[in-house]
Amino acid sequence: MQDGNEGCISKICNKQSIVSALPAFLLCKATLLILALDIFLPAMKDAQYLVYPIVIRIVGLISLVLAAMFMMADINNDSLHIDAADVCFLIFMLFIVISSFINGWDSQTLFGVKYRYIGVLDLFIYIATYMYCSGRIRSDKLRDAVLMSFMTAANIIAMVCIADRIAVTISAFEDKRSFAGMFYHGNHYGYFLSIAVTIAAGYIMIGKGKKVLIGGLSLALNMIVMLINHTRGSMLGAGIAVIIMAIWLQMRGKARTGKSLCVIFGFAIGVIAAFILSGRFRADMAEMTSEIILILSGTNDIYAGNGRWGIWQFVIERIGEKPFWGYGNEGIADILYDYALTASPHNEPLTYAAFFGIPAAISYVGGVVIRIFKMLRDGRGDNTGIIAAFAAMAYFISSLFGVAMFYTAPFMFVMLGLSHRENHYGQDAL
Repeated sequence: MQDGNEGCISKICNKQSIVSALPAFLLCKATLLILALDIFLPAMKDAQYLVYPIVIRIVGLISLVLAAMFMMADINNDSLHIDAADVCFLIFMLFIVISSFINGWDSQTLFGVKYRYIGVLDLFIYIATYMYCSGRIRSDKLRDAVLMSFMTAANIIAMVCIADRIAVTISAFEDKRSFAGMFYHGNHYGYFLSIAVTIAAGYIMIGKGKKVLIGGLSLALNMIVMLINHTRGSMLGAGIAVIIMAIWLQMRGKARTGKSLCVIFGFAIGVIAAFILSGRFRADMAEMTSEIILILSGTNDIYAGNGRWGIWQFVIERIGEKPFWGYGNEGIADILYDYALTASPHNEPLTYAAFFGIPAAISYVGGVVIRIFKMLRDGRGDNTGIIAAFAAMAYFISSLFGVAMFYTAPFMFVMLGLSHRENHYGQDAL
């Protein structure tokens, strides 16, 4: 009788895992949908700036409905589990609500501004996607399938971008800023690539059989695109995450030394090749090095980091004027634009501090760091969770120099959900 009950519970868990994985799969497919529109309906490229946010929000609403269903089921079954990371995100959500009431509710508060399309509703959806959808996938094979789905989407986008660069012309790409593909800006593509490169490197180091080969091809493809894209913050995020992952896997005895060295040497060779072949890459590296030296020397060069150093100082001063509740969602945009002709601080935690207050930003950072740390502390046999945790790390590091966008930020929360240790059986799915 007990075995029968366990079998029923297992079937229910498997069904819940399939449903829980749906938002993550749809997010991956959404990128390919917009890519297909760019290729086959280039005349509608202006309309795609409206279509893409709608598609992402439809996926988000699906995840929100599922999250509510799962939460009610957990409450009814007395199985609702909340850990320290969840508490941090709940505090983050609480401060968002309080800040919005203090600063006033309007369409900008709920839905953000055009272009970024991240409002309070969207942030709640992202957290729900992480906490109660991707975080509930109990099947190791399904979590592996989500990572492979993301990597497949990244590979297809990379191949199309390379083809556009050397063989064919995709007219819808022509109005994009820098090497961006179907994203609006090259930097945004860079945030996406930081996740893709890290996942591919993870499959090489701890994957098995054909997954190693798939990871190697994906790493080579996306590294080439990343070096052409040369978003420095994303390169830094992916580089740091992959190096830490290689060291951590060696310390835990989870990866062969040869595999780890191949990945590190692959990164090094790619950077050296780009340095030799690209004058723009050399100029960027020289500029970044001189800026770092100036900042470390105490010279207040406000133009360092493409002006980010000055923007951060200005935003920190404004945060000091409203440290607890901030200026509301996008509330600092006009003030910042008058100062630097940009509406974003180009640093996600700093952005949340400006919007919703310092406690909100601390809670957000705390949730991300705790989730990653717990997986790396406890996830000895959980390869998919480990790769997802480092992918989230790569995005988070790149976000210290970037802008939260509606089509990239959700993926970090998906990765955090996949690294939710309490919902995993710790089996080796790779």
